Amino acid sequence: MLRERIIQDLITRKKSMEISTDNISKISGVSIATVKRTFSGKKTSLESIEKIATSLGYSFEVAIKPSLTPKMMYELQLQKKADNIVKKILKTSALEDQSPDNETVQIIMANAIQAIKQIPKSEIWA
Repeated sequence: MLRERIIQDLITRKKSMEISTDNISKISGVSIATVKRTFSGKKTSLESIEKIATSLGYSFEVAIKPSLTPKMMYELQLQKKADNIVKKILKTSALEDQSPDNETVQIIMANAIQAIKQIPKSEIWA
């Protein structure tokens, strides 16, 4: 999505400047084949897109920002692992016709989370 928007901006700029693909190639130092590939929307390296954008007068800044803190990611992973454990327990219980009530499920979940917290953080992502 972002790549397509960037390419569309570059196409618009190319047209408004009335600059040829050949000249963009010469100014940017990117091969003419890569310039053509870029403008046709085909996969191009970020480095090539940056050079082409710069040649068209753009400053190229890429920013990524985390939507979750590391602690939030850790908590979500704990929850995911605990959910998987509890689902397995509930399936086994259902097979034995011994499904626990909601309160018991919550206790099992809390215990699972506590047990998972004992695992080294580096291993929790597996």
